[in-house]
Amino acid sequence: MKVAGTLFALLLVLAIGISRIYLGVHYPSDVAGGYAAGLVWVILSALALNLFERKLKL
Repeated sequence: MKVAGTLFALLLVLAIGISRIYLGVHYPSDVAGGYAAGLVWVILSALALNLFERKLKL
């Protein structure tokens, strides 16, 4: 179920980005920049969570 939820979330994010371009609300570069910013945020959050979990175990 975890894989299905992750896949659904990724497809939803992609669909929203494509719809923003289709509706003419954003340029493709805006959406790509948003995807990049979101990816950086997810990576930094995962690293912070990993560090926090390691500190709790020490």
